[in-house]
Amino acid sequence: SCFRADCKKCCYKWLGRSASKATKRIKHYENQSKRPAKHIIISVPLWHYYKTKKELSKKVHEILRFVKCDSGLIIFHPFRYHKHTHEWYYSPHFHVVGFGWIEYSVNNYNENGYIVKNLGKRETIFGTIYYQLSHAGVKRHSHSLTYFGDCSYCKLILPKNMIGLISSVFDSLYCIKYFFESS
Repeated sequence: SCFRADCKKCCYKWLGRSASKATKRIKHYENQSKRPAKHIIISVPLWHYYKTKKELSKKVHEILRFVKCDSGLIIFHPFRYHKHTHEWYYSPHFHVVGFGWIEYSVNNYNENGYIVKNLGKRETIFGTIYYQLSHAGVKRHSHSLTYFGDCSYCKLILPKNMIGLISSVFDSLYCIKYFFESS
Protein backbone atom coordinates (compact mmCIF):
# COMPACT_ATOMS: atom_id res chain seq x y z
CA SER A 1 0.00 0.00 0.00
CA CYS A 2 1.24 3.49 -0.85
CA PHE A 3 -0.90 5.18 1.89
CA ARG A 4 -1.49 8.20 -0.36
CA ALA A 5 -4.68 10.26 -0.14
CA ASP A 6 -4.85 10.71 -3.91
CA CYS A 7 -4.66 6.97 -4.68
CA LYS A 8 -8.11 5.45 -5.27
CA LYS A 9 -6.87 2.06 -4.08
CA CYS A 10 -5.10 3.23 -0.89
CA CYS A 11 -7.05 6.33 0.16
CA TYR A 12 -8.98 4.47 2.89
CA LYS A 13 -5.76 3.19 4.41
CA TRP A 14 -4.40 6.75 4.33
CA LEU A 15 -7.62 7.92 5.97
CA GLY A 16 -7.40 5.40 8.84
CA ARG A 17 -3.68 5.98 9.38
CA SER A 18 -3.98 9.78 9.30
CA ALA A 19 -6.97 9.84 11.65
CA SER A 20 -5.17 7.46 14.04
CA LYS A 21 -2.01 9.57 14.13
CA ALA A 22 -3.97 12.79 14.60
CA THR A 23 -6.08 11.23 17.37
CA LYS A 24 -2.95 10.09 19.19
CA ARG A 25 -1.49 13.60 19.03
CA ILE A 26 -4.71 15.39 20.09
CA LYS A 27 -5.46 12.91 22.91
CA HIS A 28 -1.91 13.27 24.23
CA TYR A 29 -2.22 17.07 24.28
CA GLU A 30 -5.69 16.84 25.82
CA ASN A 31 -4.30 14.72 28.69
CA GLN A 32 -1.24 16.95 29.07
CA SER A 33 -3.16 20.26 29.06
CA LYS A 34 -6.20 18.97 31.02
CA ARG A 35 -8.46 20.78 28.51
CA PRO A 36 -11.09 19.19 26.24
CA ALA A 37 -10.73 19.25 22.46
CA LYS A 38 -13.50 21.15 20.66
CA HIS A 39 -14.78 20.94 17.09
CA ILE A 40 -14.78 24.39 15.48
CA ILE A 41 -15.80 25.34 11.93
CA ILE A 42 -14.54 28.50 10.24
CA SER A 43 -16.47 29.49 7.11
CA VAL A 44 -14.91 31.82 4.54
CA PRO A 45 -17.02 34.82 3.42
CA LEU A 46 -18.11 34.92 -0.22
CA TRP A 47 -15.86 37.88 -1.03
CA HIS A 48 -12.75 35.82 -0.14
CA TYR A 49 -13.59 32.79 -2.32
CA TYR A 50 -11.02 33.90 -4.92
CA LYS A 51 -8.11 33.58 -2.45
CA THR A 52 -5.70 30.66 -2.49
CA LYS A 53 -5.69 27.99 0.21
CA LYS A 54 -2.42 29.44 1.52
CA GLU A 55 -3.93 32.93 1.89
CA LEU A 56 -7.09 31.53 3.50
CA SER A 57 -5.04 29.39 5.92
CA LYS A 58 -3.04 32.42 7.02
CA LYS A 59 -6.27 34.33 7.73
CA VAL A 60 -7.75 31.35 9.62
CA HIS A 61 -4.67 31.20 11.86
CA GLU A 62 -5.17 34.90 12.69
CA ILE A 63 -8.86 34.28 13.45
CA LEU A 64 -8.04 31.30 15.69
CA ARG A 65 -5.70 33.51 17.74
CA PHE A 66 -8.38 36.23 17.91
CA VAL A 67 -11.09 33.84 19.20
CA LYS A 68 -8.65 32.36 21.76
CA CYS A 69 -8.17 28.93 20.15
CA ASP A 70 -4.47 28.42 20.84
CA SER A 71 -3.68 24.84 19.69
CA GLY A 72 -5.03 21.97 17.62
CA LEU A 73 -5.34 20.70 14.08
CA ILE A 74 -6.92 22.17 10.95
CA ILE A 75 -8.54 20.31 8.04
CA PHE A 76 -9.37 22.25 4.85
CA HIS A 77 -12.61 21.60 2.94
CA PRO A 78 -13.03 23.35 -0.43
CA PHE A 79 -16.58 22.05 -1.01
CA ARG A 80 -19.89 21.50 0.79
CA TYR A 81 -22.60 18.98 -0.08
CA HIS A 82 -26.07 20.27 -0.94
CA LYS A 83 -28.64 17.96 0.67
CA HIS A 84 -31.45 18.69 -1.80
CA THR A 85 -29.57 18.69 -5.13
CA HIS A 86 -27.08 15.98 -3.99
CA GLU A 87 -24.21 17.93 -5.54
CA TRP A 88 -20.98 19.39 -4.23
CA TYR A 89 -20.50 23.15 -4.53
CA TYR A 90 -17.53 25.44 -3.88
CA SER A 91 -17.64 26.81 -0.33
CA PRO A 92 -14.21 26.85 1.34
CA HIS A 93 -14.19 26.26 5.10
CA PHE A 94 -11.94 24.83 7.77
CA HIS A 95 -12.63 22.25 10.45
CA VAL A 96 -10.59 22.62 13.61
CA VAL A 97 -10.17 20.20 16.49
CA GLY A 98 -8.77 22.75 18.90
CA PHE A 99 -8.19 23.89 22.44
CA GLY A 100 -9.03 27.13 24.16
CA TRP A 101 -11.89 29.22 25.43
CA ILE A 102 -13.65 30.24 22.20
CA GLU A 103 -14.91 33.81 22.44
CA TYR A 104 -15.35 36.96 20.33
CA SER A 105 -17.02 35.01 17.47
CA VAL A 106 -19.56 37.79 16.86
CA ASN A 107 -16.85 40.49 16.98
CA ASN A 108 -14.81 38.44 14.52
CA TYR A 109 -17.77 38.12 12.13
CA ASN A 110 -18.52 41.86 12.32
CA GLU A 111 -14.87 42.68 11.68
CA ASN A 112 -14.06 40.37 8.74
CA GLY A 113 -17.09 38.23 7.80
CA TYR A 114 -15.62 34.86 8.75
CA ILE A 115 -18.14 32.70 10.64
CA VAL A 116 -16.75 30.78 13.62
CA LYS A 117 -18.98 27.97 14.95
CA ASN A 118 -18.02 26.23 18.16
CA LEU A 119 -19.59 22.75 18.05
CA GLY A 120 -18.08 21.92 21.43
CA LYS A 121 -16.68 18.67 22.73
CA ARG A 122 -17.27 15.72 20.39
CA GLU A 123 -18.30 12.20 21.29
CA THR A 124 -15.12 10.75 19.77
CA ILE A 125 -12.06 12.61 18.57
CA PHE A 126 -11.17 9.79 16.16
CA GLY A 127 -14.66 9.78 14.66
CA THR A 128 -14.62 13.54 14.14
CA ILE A 129 -11.17 13.56 12.51
CA TYR A 130 -11.93 10.46 10.41
CA TYR A 131 -15.18 11.93 9.09
CA GLN A 132 -13.63 15.33 8.34
CA LEU A 133 -10.69 13.74 6.51
CA SER A 134 -13.06 11.48 4.53
CA HIS A 135 -14.12 14.43 2.39
CA ALA A 136 -11.28 16.92 2.91
CA GLY A 137 -9.53 18.78 0.13
CA VAL A 138 -6.68 16.61 -1.18
CA LYS A 139 -4.03 18.08 -3.47
CA ARG A 140 -0.50 16.92 -4.23
CA HIS A 141 2.22 18.75 -2.29
CA SER A 142 -0.37 20.23 0.06
CA HIS A 143 -1.28 18.85 3.48
CA SER A 144 -4.94 18.10 4.17
CA LEU A 145 -4.33 18.20 7.92
CA THR A 146 -2.00 20.62 9.72
CA TYR A 147 -1.24 21.27 13.38
CA PHE A 148 -0.83 24.65 15.07
CA GLY A 149 0.12 26.10 18.43
CA ASP A 150 1.23 23.71 21.15
CA CYS A 151 0.10 20.70 19.05
CA SER A 152 2.58 21.49 16.26
CA TYR A 153 5.40 19.07 15.54
CA CYS A 154 8.06 21.38 16.94
CA LYS A 155 6.25 21.92 20.27
CA LEU A 156 4.48 18.65 21.13
CA ILE A 157 6.83 15.73 21.59
CA LEU A 158 5.04 12.41 22.00
CA PRO A 159 6.49 10.03 24.63
CA LYS A 160 8.94 7.44 23.36
CA ASN A 161 7.19 4.65 25.26
CA MET A 162 4.13 5.10 23.08
CA ILE A 163 4.47 2.43 20.41
CA GLY A 164 1.61 3.71 18.28
CA LEU A 165 -1.80 3.01 16.91
CA ILE A 166 -2.75 -0.06 14.98
CA SER A 167 -5.68 0.10 12.58
CA SER A 168 -7.67 -3.01 11.76
CA VAL A 169 -10.43 -3.08 9.19
CA PHE A 170 -13.71 -4.85 10.08
CA ASP A 171 -16.60 -4.29 7.65
CA SER A 172 -15.07 -0.97 6.47
CA LEU A 173 -14.79 0.35 10.04
CA TYR A 174 -11.45 1.09 11.64
CA CYS A 175 -10.98 -0.14 15.17
CA ILE A 176 -8.20 1.70 16.90
CA LYS A 177 -6.10 0.02 19.54
CA TYR A 178 -3.50 1.80 21.65
CA PHE A 179 -0.46 -0.09 22.82
CA PHE A 180 1.91 1.23 25.45
CA GLU A 181 5.10 -0.30 26.67
CA SER A 182 5.05 -1.09 30.36
CA SER A 183 7.15 1.41 32.25
